[in-house]
Amino acid sequence: MNDTQIKSVLQRLQKLGIINYFIVTDKKFSAFPSFTPCVIIQNTKSEEDFFQNPDQFGHWICYYSYLDDNKLSYMYFDSYGKSPQKYDLQFPKTYINSSDTSYQSLTSKTCGLYCLFFTVMMSLNISLLTIHSMLEVNKCCNDKLLLEFYETLLKSNTKRKTVLSVHKLLEYYRKNKQIF
Repeated sequence: MNDTQIKSVLQRLQKLGIINYFIVTDKKFSAFPSFTPCVIIQNTKSEEDFFQNPDQFGHWICYYSYLDDNKLSYMYFDSYGKSPQKYDLQFPKTYINSSDTSYQSLTSKTCGLYCLFFTVMMSLNISLLTIHSMLEVNKCCNDKLLLEFYETLLKSNTKRKTVLSVHKLLEYYRKNKQIF
């Protein structure tokens, strides 16, 4: 996914009232917002890198800001399970790495979908345990889940329908996990 596609989905989620604020940016981003909740989806490449190598999109990671005991915190998510330091990115002083597990295959180009998935799940107050239980060691199954999730987001035209569709998809995967 490119930044325009990601922004389009986030704008749709914002209009539906699922997320409040979002920022889509490149590697050079360093001004983390002091308000919550906010989604920051960041590419590991800089804008200059894109101009030099337009065929290479880079990799998308995300942060989700929230209040923890009235203190601003950031939940970091990377579908490869790497820390922001591995990408030489600016990152907030206090953040929680949601997982060091790799859910995405190195040949897959679905990192933007993983960020959207994580964003929606966090926005709907779905626990990290549930999010991680949805994603498996079998990375091909994860891509299938995320593509279905993306289709669900595109079809839903109200917050209620989006929430119900997401919960229906979660329930389906919980019941049928043994198939994969």
